[in-house]
Amino acid sequence: MRKNIIKIQNLDLPHLNNAEHKNFMERFFKLIPSRAKEERPEELSILSEEETTSEFVGITDEDKAAFNADMLLLTDVVNESRINDNTALLLDLDKRRDPLVSFIISTVSTGRKSPNPSYGQASISLYNILKPYRGIQNIPLQQETAQIKGMLYDLDKPDNKLKVTLLHLDEIVSELREVNNEFEELSNNKTNERAVNQTETAKEIRGRLNLQYDYISTTIFAYSVAFPSDEASLFITRLNQLISETRAAYNLRKGIASANKDKGGQGDNEERPGEL
Repeated sequence: MRKNIIKIQNLDLPHLNNAEHKNFMERFFKLIPSRAKEERPEELSILSEEETTSEFVGITDEDKAAFNADMLLLTDVVNESRINDNTALLLDLDKRRDPLVSFIISTVSTGRKSPNPSYGQASISLYNILKPYRGIQNIPLQQETAQIKGMLYDLDKPDNKLKVTLLHLDEIVSELREVNNEFEELSNNKTNERAVNQTETAKEIRGRLNLQYDYISTTIFAYSVAFPSDEASLFITRLNQLISETRAAYNLRKGIASANKDKGGQGDNEERPGEL
């Protein structure tokens, strides 16, 4: 009499976030049955596993190598940190330019009450010009860069430059221009680097991994039915346990997120919209 067939549980892979998906695929890869052999193809040099083969359950070295290669790509994408050296420098530059913008606008605003007629009139005139730029320190960083450029363009007009000099703001305006230009240049470099370094999206890599996962798991299941073995049965049992743990972790995360949403929580990302 044949033993009971152990079927593989379903797991909704597209609903997992990138970290959950990466963790599942890494653990799945380690479950694939293997038997040692003397040699292996050169392309398996990227693998960290022992020199093994899984062909006795229908999975070739090439299958494992392809899966592992995409798994490494996904790891690179998921682990790419948004807080890198350039980002830290950009945030530091923004902290330098915000007070400069505030000082210029505040000086002009306060100067309107000056007892000196020339100073007061110059302040009133510049205040009307700078009024649209009030609060630009709180908008998304790239938009702020453009707004500061517009503000500096207005202050550079011949009549306005005389008023800036009268209010003793030349050095502050010059420093703001320097910092804003540095911010823009560094930001452009960061964008270019991302464009050059980005090869594939996590969605594309995950799509391939999902197909490979389906092929590998289905093939081993088919072998477990056609050619029953302890290795194949153990693989399916452990895979079902991994699927159960992954599903439980996913449900827990979704439950916590739902609870925080009901409480009106905003999460832990406090960056401005459209940020770095």
